[in-house]
Amino acid sequence: GAEWRLLKDMGVRDSALTARLDKAELQRQRVDAQVAQAAAGIAAREAEADAWMSKQRELEAALSEAVAGHPQEAADALGRIFRRRIKRRRPGDEDDESSDSDDGFDVSQLAEMDADEDEDEEAEDVCPPGVPQALYDRVLELRGQRLDQEDALAETTKGLSELRQRLKQLRASETTMRKDVDAINREMAAFHAEKQARLNVIPVAVPLRIQQLVVGAGTAARLPDPEGPASAAGADAPVGAGGADAGAASADGASPAAPAPADGDEADADTPEDKAADEKAFAAAAAEEEAELALPAGRLPSSLGRATLLSHTVLSSQRVSLEAQLERAVALTERLAAIASERAVQDKKRRAAERTIAGVEAKAEALMQLKFGRPVDLERLDAMGSGAELAKARAHVAEAEASAADDATAADARLSASREDLVEATREGTRLLERLSELAAERQRLERALKAGGTAGLTARDDEAKEAAAAAERARLESLVGAQAAQIAEIRAEIGILSRKDGSVYGPLMAALEKSSGPTGASAAAAAGAAASGRL
Repeated sequence: GAEWRLLKDMGVRDSALTARLDKAELQRQRVDAQVAQAAAGIAAREAEADAWMSKQRELEAALSEAVAGHPQEAADALGRIFRRRIKRRRPGDEDDESSDSDDGFDVSQLAEMDADEDEDEEAEDVCPPGVPQALYDRVLELRGQRLDQEDALAETTKGLSELRQRLKQLRASETTMRKDVDAINREMAAFHAEKQARLNVIPVAVPLRIQQLVVGAGTAARLPDPEGPASAAGADAPVGAGGADAGAASADGASPAAPAPADGDEADADTPEDKAADEKAFAAAAAEEEAELALPAGRLPSSLGRATLLSHTVLSSQRVSLEAQLERAVALTERLAAIASERAVQDKKRRAAERTIAGVEAKAEALMQLKFGRPVDLERLDAMGSGAELAKARAHVAEAEASAADDATAADARLSASREDLVEATREGTRLLERLSELAAERQRLERALKAGGTAGLTARDDEAKEAAAAAERARLESLVGAQAAQIAEIRAEIGILSRKDGSVYGPLMAALEKSSGPTGASAAAAAGAAASGRL
């Protein structure tokens, strides 16, 4: 019939929509899998990049440890050698020298090269003066490891960038796929709604016998004209499933249908008069229906327009559902009674607790009146006391930390300046000692020349002038050496004071200074000056 033809016509469209939905879902699942794979690859590449960065920091630490204890000039030169970028031949470049392809060349490294790096590449690696060959070889080894790690890090970074770009594209595709799936789902929902609406307008004839109709109390009834089966298909009768001995029309427990508005009026009235008219018409229809249903046993009403066609199965399920609802209502009523009883108990406990709290507060107020002469807000007092003390303690700690940091910075600066002064004074003392030694050697040479009889051309006045000049020079040098010794002693005293502030920080530095000063220190300078003065 019409229903079969409608289902057949719409089945083609339904199949097409289902195929489109399946295809879109499959594509979306593939994109989701690719997104998950790309995200996992990005996480792995990021972990790999972090590992290479950690290894580079380890190389920097190894370089600092290797050049520790050497002069600053040598350390700077070794650092430049370590950071120098050089061109290295990669595996397979020998076979590609004659080709025009640049497959073995890393384009990303070109962006990082500048003019200074090109100069570094052309510079020749030589061991800096004063640097042991073993240390120089160690720095070259560390540089080779750094270049290997930089190449690996560049490859990892390039792969990470490609994966991120791929993930971005997959995210866009995923969004598009989800929109397509949602659009197909909405189209299918609209199609099924249209399909159901078109099915609902098809009239269905349900053949019934008079003996199958039950109205009201469930008594079998018969119509005045017992000719053949009655057709329940009408404009006002709802459609239901039916068959031989399978259906029944029942008004038991059914809500009365509202009457159709007369003269084309809408159901929703806009004025109070319309609402009153609708209520009056509804009440009249309900009274008429009740009058029709109040029939003697074995009689049917004149019209089944307000009846609902139900099968025995649906009617039985409705009765079971009604019984279940009644049982649930009883259970809810009992639960409500239990809750009300529990609430009464809790209210009683609450009132008892409030009375106890009121008594305790009254006792506390009486005690405060006796002790302080007035009530005291304990909560406010507690909040003010704890907050003020805590803020004061925090401010004190912050001030102490700032002061300690300033003192440490100033001490470090003074210690660095004192160390530089000590080194400069040691150099000056060494230079003066060398000059004093030269003068002493010159004096001895002159004395030997005089003893050998080489004074024929010298006069007594010249001898006195030379002796006076030598004595003045010696006195000047002795005074200068003494002043340098006193300055060195003052610097050592200041360093000792600074080192005693925190032995764990400045103690090793003081020992290193004493060790580095060696025989050219202030004490050695003073001793050498005294010895030279004795010889003179």
